[in-house]
Amino acid sequence: VKAASAVVHLAGLVGDPACAVDKDFTRHMNIVSTRMAKEIAQSLGVHRFLFASSCSVYGASDKEVSETADLHPVSTYAQTKIDSESELLGVIRDDFFVTVLRLATVFGHSMRPRFDLVANLFTAQAYVDGLITVIGPAQWRPFIHVRDVARAMVAVLEADPLLVQSQIFNVGDVRLNMTILQ
Repeated sequence: VKAASAVVHLAGLVGDPACAVDKDFTRHMNIVSTRMAKEIAQSLGVHRFLFASSCSVYGASDKEVSETADLHPVSTYAQTKIDSESELLGVIRDDFFVTVLRLATVFGHSMRPRFDLVANLFTAQAYVDGLITVIGPAQWRPFIHVRDVARAMVAVLEADPLLVQSQIFNVGDVRLNMTILQ
């Protein structure tokens, strides 16, 4: 982190299944490590901090939500994202610029794919079984390609820090809000 121009915080335990295994450990890893990353960045003079949060903080909804929508976490994972956001946005300093990106469900190539995500699960099922099993076909999911997430992060890091200071941005694509069946 020393001499870095920014910290992009992507680390933590992710996804509802993994976070449900040990809730206390999950809270420690996701919230305490976020606090530590912030404190280390501040102490080493890093001025920009970008945090990858999740649309999971909104819970289930039948309508599109904005950044000002009420938060209704339905999992330990989502609650740790909310608590981590609070850790980062709680104290504003003139020399430390925090921005939160609430990501839709990310898809795209990965060296370590997660098969608890619907797009990856369907791809694996099609490849292995030649058949996709759809459970909960009417459930809505927001999706975003990993390249678009990277573009959003670069845009925030290139923006005037005063414009993105303490801001929360949903990162998704309305054209990719789909039901499981779609």
